[in-house]
Formats: sequence, C-alpha cells, structure tokens
Amino acid sequence: MSQTSDAPNPPLSALHWESTHFGISMAQVSAEGLSGQAMGEVLVEASQLGYELLQASCRVDDERTMCLLEDHGFRIAGTRLCMAKSLRLMGNQTTIQLRRANKQDIPALLSQFSDIFKDSRFYQYPGFDAGRVSDMYSLWLEKGVLGQFDDECLLLENATGIQGFACLKYHGDHARIGLFGVLPSQRRQGHGLSLLAGLECSLLHKEIWAIKTATQAKNFAAIRLYEKAGFHTAAMEIYFVRHLP
Repeated sequence: MSQTSDAPNPPLSALHWESTHFGISMAQVSAEGLSGQAMGEVLVEASQLGYELLQASCRVDDERTMCLLEDHGFRIAGTRLCMAKSLRLMGNQTTIQLRRANKQDIPALLSQFSDIFKDSRFYQYPGFDAGRVSDMYSLWLEKGVLGQFDDECLLLENATGIQGFACLKYHGDHARIGLFGVLPSQRRQGHGLSLLAGLECSLLHKEIWAIKTATQAKNFAAIRLYEKAGFHTAAMEIYFVRHLP
C-alpha cells in the first residue's frame, strides 16, 4: 500500500505501513544501477537497522538487476503487469452511472469482496499469514471508501445490490486504479466491462485523460478484461523478496 512518487528512490527505504500491519520490519530496496559491492553494503545497512524482510522490483527486461538480486539471495515473489489506457470523448458515451461509496457501504463491501485478491504477491511472501494478507486488503478497501488512501471508491450497482467496485487515486490528469473487483457470483456476465465503461465516463467528466492499473501476471481473467476494455501493457515488473537473518 505504500504511496509512490516520481522522485528518485534511496537504495533502502522503510515500508512503514506494511511493517506495522504484518508485525515484521520491512524495507524496499531500489536495486537498479547498483553494483554488486553497493548491494552488499545495502544488505549490511539493512541488517544493522534491524530489517527482517526486504522486497525489490525491476522491469522484466532488466536482466542485470534481476541477476544482481538473485546473486544476493533474493527470490522471485511475483510478476506484475502495469496497464494503461488513454481516454477520449466520443459521441456514444455510456449511460452507465457509478455511485461513490460511503461509510455505510463498508460492511457490505468487506463481506462480499475482501477475499478476492488471492493472486496478490503478498500471499507468496515467505512466512506471511494468509489471514493477515486478507486483512490488509480489507483495510485498504475501507480506506479507499473513506478517502484515506485512495481518493474514492466507485460502485456499480443493480437492483440486487453492489456488483463491483473500483478504488481510485488521482494524479493530475490521470487516475490509477488501486483495487478493482466484481462480485464473484456475478463474473463473466459483463459487469467488469460495465464497471470500466462507467469509470471511464466518470473520469472524463472530471477531465481525467488517462487511467492506469496493475495486476499480477497470473491473473489471466483480469488481464483479459483490461485488454478487452482497451488497456495496453505499459510495463512488466518482477517482484523479489529476501529474509534477513
């Protein structure tokens, strides 16, 4: 759940939220461009600072960084696709209307959607309790509704209730989907495409001209959905993890 920015990352940075949630001292290693000696120094510093688990990522075509991480004891924890779509006004805009979620929607959202993120890389981290990972996504979803992490959560509804949701973070003229889900019992019925179409219309009314998201490479259903909705793959990243003694 850590926020990102365009500023250069230090070689070693604490993951405060994750550390607090999982009860293990965690840090992010920015390995791109590091020499073998520099990586060794980063690991010594991390150990001295008491970190117990390190995570790192790099683009799938960055073979040098991949080899560097593997040579220093990191193992692959997952592969992530970064996807994007440029938005434009057209004459046949959808009439699908989404509603902004509010505090009263949280119980229903948590009971129906909090356990749908099983493809997350966190489930692959060694020693991580699956229940605590599920709790993390429940908390993320709740914070998305309350505007405390993502800026808002939009809902797709019909006469039977909530069919899907999308948590959004706004960055100037583009938006990023943080969490996205369709009711498991209602999948393969077009609700995902309807949610994305309504989302696109809502963003255009806010003069948002691009939308970005990310999903695990093994989540084939999500990838097919985004591609069908006109998203393209902008990058592919590999995540690595290492325990420190």
